[in-house]
Formats: sequence, C-alpha cells, structure tokens
Amino acid sequence: MVAPIFGLVSIAFVAYSIALMVPSTRAVFETFTPIYIVDGYVRYRESAATETSPIEYHVAVLNADRETLGEWQLSEWPKSIGTQDLWAALVEFSPYGGIHKIDGLSTGVLPSEIAPFGVGVARDSQRRGSKFR
Repeated sequence: MVAPIFGLVSIAFVAYSIALMVPSTRAVFETFTPIYIVDGYVRYRESAATETSPIEYHVAVLNADRETLGEWQLSEWPKSIGTQDLWAALVEFSPYGGIHKIDGLSTGVLPSEIAPFGVGVARDSQRRGSKFR
C-alpha cells in the first residue's frame, strides 16, 4: 500500500522540480543570444491612456532605414531626454535584455564590471546605481 503513494509523490516531485527549473533554464539559454550593435536610432513613445489602462512608455531601437528592431516597455518617461522622441545613436542591445549602451554610455542593464562568478552583483548594482535613472 505504501509503494503506490511513494510512487505518486515522487512523480509529483519530479513535475514540481521541472516547473521550478523552466524559468531559470530559459534565462540561461537567453544569455547565449547575440548582442547587436546598430548605428541607427532610439525612439521613445507613449501610448494613449484609456479608462482601464494608464499611459505606457516604450523605447525602441531602429535601424538606419527606421525599421523597428526591438521595443521594450519603460516604467516612466526619461526626464533627461526632454520632449524629443527620436535620437540618432550607436546602440548596443539584445532582444531579451533591452538596450545595454547608447553612444557608448551604459544604461545600467549590464554592470560595467563583474566579480568572479557574479558574487555580489546585486549588491554592487544597488550601491552604484544607473546614470539613466
């Protein structure tokens, strides 16, 4: 009588461990995607607010022909750019990570220096902060 119970529990445990590993495994595979460097444009835009949703802000990377290569949602409109919404720039980005550098200046997505094995990266990023906040 006990063997079937242990068998079902072990199957449930394996299913649970797979469910826990899927997000982290996906993140590891995304680190192998290429980082693109484009001499193009950075476009900021805001979507119109409706009764059910507030205004949403987005940033996009455009190539030289002004075709969208990637777009990401922002939490707020960057105060440092004013009202201009299109900038010519040399942009370094990845599809899952967002914009890493604009004209050689880090956006804070990636740390400029990483300790061996990444130990203390979260603490260092909180201490240093980002230039673009």
